[in-house]
Amino acid sequence: MRVAHSQSLVVVALTASACGVANSDPSLWKETKDIGGTLYQLPGTGGAPNGTGGETIAPPGGAGGAVGGAGNAPAAGGMFAGAGGFTEGAGGMTVVAGSGGFVTGTGGVTGTGGVTGAGGVTGEGGMTGTGGTVGGNSGKCTFSFDVTTVTARGVYAPRNVGAIWITDASSKFVKTLRWWGFIRLSNATAWTQSAGSNKTDAVSGATRTSHGALNAVWDCTDVSKNAVPDGAYVAHVTFAESDANIFFGGTPIQASVNFTKSGAGADVMGQDTANFTSMHVKLTVP
Repeated sequence: MRVAHSQSLVVVALTASACGVANSDPSLWKETKDIGGTLYQLPGTGGAPNGTGGETIAPPGGAGGAVGGAGNAPAAGGMFAGAGGFTEGAGGMTVVAGSGGFVTGTGGVTGTGGVTGAGGVTGEGGMTGTGGTVGGNSGKCTFSFDVTTVTARGVYAPRNVGAIWITDASSKFVKTLRWWGFIRLSNATAWTQSAGSNKTDAVSGATRTSHGALNAVWDCTDVSKNAVPDGAYVAHVTFAESDANIFFGGTPIQASVNFTKSGAGADVMGQDTANFTSMHVKLTVP
């Protein structure tokens, strides 16, 4: 812009000298805002500094480049860089946040479907599936165990002592349901070894004088009166018609029926043996 002014001054100076125009003629001089005092202005349409159609400087650049308006002074809306860039207008620089500008718009750093989306680390169908090991606790139950004993022709037969009790699947004692024989009950070694002679809440009776049907009931609680967890259990029965051999032991007379405690209940028939027949377990949960 300064180069154009200097060239105009040279032309004006030469013209003034040729025509004999004096510097004292006030009509040909006027004050401007340029540094340096006064600036000569050629009169008429299309003058160098301010006339319409003055010199236009169009620097390289895209839409919104540096475009001069009428005359050489910067026009309103001067230099601006593309849509959403920054515009140098009258009065300095204005930063415009448009589409694609410096401001983060739609689809910024965090968009839809970020780090954690639908179906994250934990999805449907966790670690525990249907049909696994029986667990939980369906609470108390109504349980009955029926059995018919047959003599083994022992020393005191048909008189006999014995017991009915429950263990879990790992043979851990749960509860005695029924026992009979006050004096010689220690001869029922299958029961004493399993239960440790624990009689808590059990139905008691004297020595039986004959064989036949027996029944025992249970509410699915342990010796602390707590409902046992659902799972696999075993109903046991034994009797003795002779004194146990304290030196050599011997094989106890016994039988058992496996069953499962659950909310679905149980109804199981046992396998007959020489000394126990008609074994039947039935369990229901209220």
